[in-house]
Amino acid sequence: MRLSSQHPRHFRRERRWLGVGLLGLAGLLLFALWPSGTPTSYSTSAVDLVCDAERVRGDYFYNKEHKFAGGNYRSTQQARSGKASLLFPADGQTHFGFSTQLKNVAPGQRYELRVWSFNNQNGAARLAVQGQNPTGFYQETYAAEQTDERGWQEHVLRFHIPFRAAPQDLNLYVYSNGQAEVYFDDFQLRTLERWAAEDFTPRRLYLELDAKALQQLENKRLAALRKGLLQTADEDWVKAQMRVDSGQTLAAKVRLKGDWLDHLRGDKWSFRVALKEEQTWRGMTTFSLHTPAARYFLHEWLLHQWWEAQDVLTTRYDFVELMVNGTSKGIYAYEEHFEKQLVESRQRREGPILKYDEDGFWAGNARQLAHHGFVRPGSGHRSQAWENAPVATFNAAELAADTLQNAYAQRAKAMLASFRDGTAKPAEVFDLPLLARFYLGCDLLNAYHGLTWHNQRFYYNPITALLEPIGFDGFADRPSERYHFLAEGALHPQQQFSAGLPAQLLQDSTFIAEYLAAAWELSQPANWTAFWQNQEAAWTARLQWLQLEFPDYRPAVETMAAEVAFVRSHLLPFAPTSIRAQRHNGATSLSNTHTLPIIIQGYGRTDKGMDASVIPTILPAAPLRRLDQRLRQETTPLNFQSINFWEEQALAEQGVTAVRNLNIPRSSRYLYYQLLGLDSTLVGQINWQAEADVLLSPSGELLASKPQDFPTLQWQNQLIHIPEGTHVFEQDLIVPPGTRLQIAAGATIYLEQNSAIYCRAAVQAVGTEEAPILISSQDGTGQGLVVQRAPTTSLLHRVAFRNLSAWQRRDWQLTGAVTFYESSVSMDHCLFADNKSEDALNTIRSEIAISNCVFSQTASDGFDSDFCKGTLTGCVFRNTGNDGLDISGSILTARDCQFQGCGDKRP
Repeated sequence: MRLSSQHPRHFRRERRWLGVGLLGLAGLLLFALWPSGTPTSYSTSAVDLVCDAERVRGDYFYNKEHKFAGGNYRSTQQARSGKASLLFPADGQTHFGFSTQLKNVAPGQRYELRVWSFNNQNGAARLAVQGQNPTGFYQETYAAEQTDERGWQEHVLRFHIPFRAAPQDLNLYVYSNGQAEVYFDDFQLRTLERWAAEDFTPRRLYLELDAKALQQLENKRLAALRKGLLQTADEDWVKAQMRVDSGQTLAAKVRLKGDWLDHLRGDKWSFRVALKEEQTWRGMTTFSLHTPAARYFLHEWLLHQWWEAQDVLTTRYDFVELMVNGTSKGIYAYEEHFEKQLVESRQRREGPILKYDEDGFWAGNARQLAHHGFVRPGSGHRSQAWENAPVATFNAAELAADTLQNAYAQRAKAMLASFRDGTAKPAEVFDLPLLARFYLGCDLLNAYHGLTWHNQRFYYNPITALLEPIGFDGFADRPSERYHFLAEGALHPQQQFSAGLPAQLLQDSTFIAEYLAAAWELSQPANWTAFWQNQEAAWTARLQWLQLEFPDYRPAVETMAAEVAFVRSHLLPFAPTSIRAQRHNGATSLSNTHTLPIIIQGYGRTDKGMDASVIPTILPAAPLRRLDQRLRQETTPLNFQSINFWEEQALAEQGVTAVRNLNIPRSSRYLYYQLLGLDSTLVGQINWQAEADVLLSPSGELLASKPQDFPTLQWQNQLIHIPEGTHVFEQDLIVPPGTRLQIAAGATIYLEQNSAIYCRAAVQAVGTEEAPILISSQDGTGQGLVVQRAPTTSLLHRVAFRNLSAWQRRDWQLTGAVTFYESSVSMDHCLFADNKSEDALNTIRSEIAISNCVFSQTASDGFDSDFCKGTLTGCVFRNTGNDGLDISGSILTARDCQFQGCGDKRP
């Protein structure tokens, strides 16, 4: 290697300010996340060259026999070491300096280039390397790895010479765009360890199939293409011979693999391979071969490495070149199947591997494809639901033949079923630290495909008697843009990530504590950087190989580091605004505005120490409510991952803030609290709010009704039953929390003398076509039905509400003849007619499902929905004085609704 000092070429065109080379630089910008002053851990030789801007002759800096261009920019105004530095002016022009050359560089050699900058505004300071011969080799960075006490920032560029299209000579230099004055000092190059060429050599796997076997596979593929998906059976296996690169030949059987047709495109089919007679390849007896594109190339491989580093069980996953009957099919990913070798290779004792059986899921998809040619998201058969999927084990026949393993399997199946049914807590079923790290891996790498219920696998550990997750199938495509991560909204009763496992886990405080503790630790920049440094050489080897077949796959590993930083940036609450406090009648209600749960520890008049502690109280996370803001702000079409966003995710992003009551003196100014899962105590000034509004704090005390006041009703344990027949109420029926109201088919209720039904519990009113339920008022004073903060869902079927007005008690006045506040409700075939209230039906901050209902002859609005989420299907709005349907801050999916003679706006 020789050094020279020619000025870098090709600088007439403007540099791309965000461009960062990929080969060998993968992971460079990870180091921008390091804490200030943290040194790197790369092993290096002595410094190869240094320029400290102290010695200059003409237009060149000198250090011993080495010279560097840019001496005309020397300045003594600032210096990190010595007396001088290099200064680029703020004149809008591009300037270059510290320029020198590396001659005759060798493939596989790795280097570390460093420089310090001062006054680096908006990333104006750049450190770069460029190949002189036309190979396209170019890398740069503007990121700062550390900042010293005087404000100087160190930039580090680590790169290697690629094995293919390697440049012979390199230009090394710094530059600036001239938008601000920038100083540079202490430019240096070190030689790092060299990567071995053999690490970049593809390995081959050979499959030999006779003509009959190939034809059988082709017939199965054609049938799948006609059907729209691949469903396999035992008779689909064909005989094969498998030869590995060592020359060994193994007997095997092969079938097509994959569910959707991306596994059968062109001639790059996916296969399941099972070796015979206890033979193994790389420790596996059964494995899959599929195109790397099916799991988004190297992203899936890196996710497996992360799980393995955290001792989370994961399938062995890597790449080979697949040869079928002597013809190369290109690069394939291989992935281990769920056999005992998987757990034994990870130092676990043999135990059953389980899943929720997905046969019903795929059968439902197949039926939709067969009947109408496509799968409609969100409208599957009940056989496709997680709740109805049996718990199954892999290799069930082998387990049944082993008395001990069969006993383990039965216990494990019962555990997994009990968790789903809600009869067992997560800590009773799962190894929570490992489960937390499994989900955290998905979060940190933005890999959520494996979280669907039919992609999750579990191993029963006979030593701990708990289930461990097995990570696989994290990616189906390029990761989409995300706006939150799993734990946000946790413990909030109305917050649902999706159907299945995550939803239940995110309602468990023990799991959330484990998860957030792991997130805090493993998202530390130093921890992520250490992980990446252990993977960089293997990643780069595979990347260069994959790009031979998939040149458009150009991952920016700095983006992965940004995803880790994204999670970390959301963990800690903002002390001044995270907790809201309201007072009413001497009591204090606290709510959490942070999207992660916190624990209240105590309060004080200063931030120097608590005056008193309280029983630790968890405040559930605030619900995620961003969709409305995004719809208002974004003018371009939203790039949602699928149409399911509207049905499943967008609606889930609305919710009501959860409130907890504590005895906090009004004189207190600070609260002491912790993020759930972390030990550090935070202090935040209390954000006192105005007194609660009248709807949350009704005037006067509403006392529960007494049985003697309503002799026609039936009073049982926590149940008030209104039987069929006619009932006349001349005073309010008050149903307290913990007591349900049940109205029988055929019941008629007349609300007279300003009476109403007021419930702090769910209402079950199920009429029939022959015996509907009527709630009305003969004297015209009845004030309807109010359901407030019911803990479970109300069900109304074939109920008619006629001639009613709205609830009014002194200064407490509602607008709906029927009102649901913070109470989920399902209505079907209900009638709202001739009501004199502002709204016939008013739902507020509730989850609703309303179908086939009629709103008719209403003085003002037919249905007013405020801050709700849900569905409206097949409803009729007829002859309303004002709006047929009035929506404020709600997200409703409306289908097949009719509007006739509405006096004001309609959807």
